[in-house]
Amino acid sequence: MREMKDSGVEWLGEVPAEWGFDRLGGFFSLRSEKVSDEDYAPLSVTKGGVVPQLSHVAKSDDHANRKLVCKGDFAINSRSDRRNSCGFASQDGSVSLINTICVPRGEIESRYFGYLFDSSQWSDEFYSWGHGIVADLWTTGWNDMKKILLPVPPLHEQRHIADFLDEKCAEIDRAVSAAERSVQEYVVYKKGLVTEAVRRAGGKEVRLRHLCSRVFDGPFGSHLKSADYIDEGIRVVRLENLRYMSFDDSKRSYVSQEKYETIARHTVMPTDLIMATFVAKEVQVASLPKEVQFAVNKADCVGLRLKSGVCVNRYVQYALSSNVVLDYLRSNLHGTTRDRVNTSQIKEIPLAVPSLDEQLRIADFLDEKCVQIDAAIAAKQAIIADLKAYKQSLIYEVVTGKREV
Repeated sequence: MREMKDSGVEWLGEVPAEWGFDRLGGFFSLRSEKVSDEDYAPLSVTKGGVVPQLSHVAKSDDHANRKLVCKGDFAINSRSDRRNSCGFASQDGSVSLINTICVPRGEIESRYFGYLFDSSQWSDEFYSWGHGIVADLWTTGWNDMKKILLPVPPLHEQRHIADFLDEKCAEIDRAVSAAERSVQEYVVYKKGLVTEAVRRAGGKEVRLRHLCSRVFDGPFGSHLKSADYIDEGIRVVRLENLRYMSFDDSKRSYVSQEKYETIARHTVMPTDLIMATFVAKEVQVASLPKEVQFAVNKADCVGLRLKSGVCVNRYVQYALSSNVVLDYLRSNLHGTTRDRVNTSQIKEIPLAVPSLDEQLRIADFLDEKCVQIDAAIAAKQAIIADLKAYKQSLIYEVVTGKREV
């Protein structure tokens, strides 16, 4: 059995007795040259490594205010809200100034250090050296990060570890991809089932506004600002809460009672439906959890108060979530950056409305089927989570020598 020693560093724990240690600054020097993205290809530093600049990244007109990164450099985003956004560059280019660029001082196996820097333990250690007032402004600069102690396996062992992890991580990634494809297949099946049931519903075609006693958007602009949010109080429904036929209750925002009274006309109840105005890939319609007695809907979260005795809420939710409605809305899109519809367009959505008994039958049928599909999706997602956790554990155990390979 391999002889181990205490590294004296909490995030590393025990390492092989023959391994050495050095500060990060012993492996890397700082590159801080500013360049233009008109001369050097714009790159993004992501959780997937250093890649060509992502299309959705906010771009600056100040083209010269970038940092040079050269092939083989290690780049890491210094902000804590970009955790694990790092990697070795495979090409020359330019990156945002928020990134720290590290140049290897001598011969190292970049794949080994890539795995080391991809571990959650490294990420925790890196940001523990940072400074800031609030979490999303917490940054770790070069003067601090260069002091972080790293393990030093012999170069041949760095390569052997990297080869082993390349193979094992590829196997895990293939298993994750297969499970993710299965999840998507279930999602497509669920949407198809809902759509087919709605198409076959029959009944008279009715515009949504005729089924509602009220259709209302949330407060815009200065009527509800980020500064109005507090830790506890009256719930606010935001776009991040709305998912396909479900309400994500894990993300919670609140306003004070005093603020609520100024926007109370935007109150939504558990009996209401709430629909997102953004419809890029699906229509997101949900209802407030019953334990949340009431809330206010933010802008782009449209409240639908259905008329009693005219329609069944669950049926209307399924109908609005169908591909029939998605296709209708996508033919009426506006917006330059994100696909969206407005309240007036939502009011004009045509729905097939059969008898109340038929609505109940369809809703009950879809409830039963969707519960089964959701259970299958949850099982696959649990497998994905376990595989990703195993991968992280494997990487840490191997790069710190706790598992000999």
